[in-house]
Parts: sequence; structure tokens; C-alpha cells
Amino acid sequence: MGCWSGTRPPLSCLTILLVKLLACVCQGLQGTIPLGFHFTHSIYNATVYENSAARTYVNSPSRMGITLEDLSWDIKYKIVSGDDEGFFKAEEVIIADFCFLRIRTKGGNSAILNREIQDNYLLVVKGSVRGEDLEAWTKVNIQVLDMNDLRPLFSPTTYSVTIAESTPLRTSIAQVTATDADIGGENGYITYSIASLNSLPFSINQFTGVISTSEELDFESSPEMRYSLVNDYNGRFEIDKASGTIRLNKELDYEKQQFYNLTVRAKDKGRPVSLSSVSFVEVEVVDVNENLYTPYFPDFAVIGTVKENSRTGTSVLQVIAQDEDSGRDGEIQYSIRDGSGLGRFSIDEETGKFRLLNLFYLL
Repeated sequence: MGCWSGTRPPLSCLTILLVKLLACVCQGLQGTIPLGFHFTHSIYNATVYENSAARTYVNSPSRMGITLEDLSWDIKYKIVSGDDEGFFKAEEVIIADFCFLRIRTKGGNSAILNREIQDNYLLVVKGSVRGEDLEAWTKVNIQVLDMNDLRPLFSPTTYSVTIAESTPLRTSIAQVTATDADIGGENGYITYSIASLNSLPFSINQFTGVISTSEELDFESSPEMRYSLVNDYNGRFEIDKASGTIRLNKELDYEKQQFYNLTVRAKDKGRPVSLSSVSFVEVEVVDVNENLYTPYFPDFAVIGTVKENSRTGTSVLQVIAQDEDSGRDGEIQYSIRDGSGLGRFSIDEETGKFRLLNLFYLL
């Protein structure tokens, strides 16, 4: 290059050579991919809950996207790999000089995220400018968060234990085990409790599922039979499972139903086979007088006339009484109680009509 003599070039000549080489590289890149067309990060971290509805956007602490060095750029984002099932879609949102990358769920019956099947997706996203040969690439690591959507399951579902009534207090007699497919965290954490509402001489460790005796056992005090109602008429009757006492749960109405036929089943605790028998209980409902109002005549006195020599059965007059009670309690019956015409007239007990019993003569 004519700036040194000897076998080793001076340091100043090497510096000039490096600057020129860098200038050539920059000139070679000019007009192909601008230095400003790139994502803000080469990889982003984001989260989304499983079972999310359609159009749920993933949440990222980072600003995902590309800065618009040229405001005329029409940028499009596309997921090119990492989403074989088609759960996600990439969208563009331009605000000021930044084109945000937004990733959302597609939704639908065949596109529901399930953390128990797959809890992580690494998407490769391409950004390109429409009409120009400009491209940029990034990765989005999506962590699927757990929802408490699965029930704990016991295995087996039924446990059978036989113990002596002399078993000491706090003796461990069994251990139940349940599993929850919800992965990790509080959603998959299991605690145990005894669901029976009756007082039982047992307790359970809420963390281990170990069942222990909490009171002294007495075989003789434990009922050997259990009673139940086969038909309780929509909860109108109930039976004490231990004593067999039948109780009334709802009010009775004589006008609607006068008889109930209950079927009671008694079942023993035999092992390995439990035997049972049924009995029938007939309940008769007796009517109760619910009269609240007294019948009354609107008129204090009623006057009627009849001609002499009138035939037997001739209608003389009609009296009408009223009763404010409803139903059968409001039905009125008429009768003649007293008076000077006893034996000469009769009254219809339903209509209140007076009729002549004997021929009537004027003296």
C-alpha cells in the first residue's frame, strides 16, 4: 500500500486498512437490510391460561415488535413454526412509530389449550414488509398457566376396613389416596376431610389421608340396621335411619289428599351380603274444622204467604244465608229450629226453600 517498508506494517497503516474494510462492508449492506429493521428482542416470554376463550391475547412483560424506522413500512407478522396444532395467531398493531406483535388464541372446540397435555410453546415469528425485501425473525416462548379444571380422584373409590371395638384411640386404621391432574401450585394441592354430617368416632389427617380412631368404639351401640323410605312423597315425610321414626316434613291438606302409603326398607349390615326387607305404612289424614266465620242471614225477618187449601209441597218462600269461609267450611245447611208452624212446613237443607207439609186452613 506504500505506507511502510519492511516485513511488518506499522500500527497506523493497520488502522487505516480496518476502517476502509469496514466502509466496504457497510457499502455492501446498504440497500439490502437496514440496520433498524429488527425485533426488539431475539426471544420473548409470554403467558396465557389454559381453556382461554377465543381471541385471548398472551401476556408479556416485554414490548414485542419492531420499531418503524420508516413510517411507510407495512409490516406483517406470521407464525412459521412451533404451533402445529394451530392454537395461536399473530397480529400487528401500529401505535406511533412501533408495530406491536400481538399473539392471541384462535379458540374453537379443536383449539383449546390444555396445560395437562402441553404446558409450553416456542413459536418462531417472521416479520416482513409488504412490497420490500425486508425480513426479521424472533421467538416467543409461551407458558400455559394452570386453571383448576380437574377434580381430585380417589383410587380406589371404595375402601373396606374391619377393626375390633377394643382398638385404642388414635390408631391408624386406613389411608386414602387421591390424585389431581392439575399440575403444580394450589390447584393440584389436595387436602382430606370426612364428609359425613353425622358424628363419627374417626378423624382424618388432612395432609396424608390417614384415618384414625378418635373415640372409643362400642359394637353394641352401633345400630345393626338402617331404615329408609322408598317413597317420601317429594320430601313430605322422612325417617330416622337409626330408629325408624317417621316424621312429617311438609304440611298436609285434607282437601288435596287423604291417604299416603309409605314403603319403609330396613337393611342390615351383614357381610359380605347385606339383606333387607320392606314394610308398608298407611297414613290417613283427618280433616280439621278450620271455620273462621259464622253463617248469617242478611235479613232479620222474612215474610211469606200461602193460600188456604194449598196442596202439600207448595213453595212458600226461600231464605238465603251467607258464610265468608271458603270450600267445604263455607257450605251452608238449613233447618227449622223453632216457631209456631212446626209440623206444617219443611225446609230444603241445601236451598233454604220452605214448602207446605200439610193442608192449610183458615179457622
